[in-house]
Amino acid sequence: MGFCSSSSVRSAAWAQSIVDASRVEFTPSAEHDAVETDGTPIVSNYTLQFYIAGGVVPLETVNLGKPAPDPDGLIRVNFAALLATPPTPGILYEVVVSASRSGRQR
Repeated sequence: MGFCSSSSVRSAAWAQSIVDASRVEFTPSAEHDAVETDGTPIVSNYTLQFYIAGGVVPLETVNLGKPAPDPDGLIRVNFAALLATPPTPGILYEVVVSASRSGRQR
């Protein structure tokens, strides 16, 4: 099964090939650990949208929570286990990850 992963956090986006088709890897939002003046986290969670490559309507949308970055600064999540329908071998997929705050995507 082929995967193409693209991550969109704030306005920056990047794409990469994935060797482990069950895992998404992305750079956290620059505001990942930042808080509002009242102490509320600016980023509450990350949302993953799973597409057939080139598609415009996601097959699934998954809340990834707010995982901590690994020591190298990237966030890695095994998302395949979170999908209601497993990916079909031989199809190229794409994922988009967005940072959210209070129901708003950033």
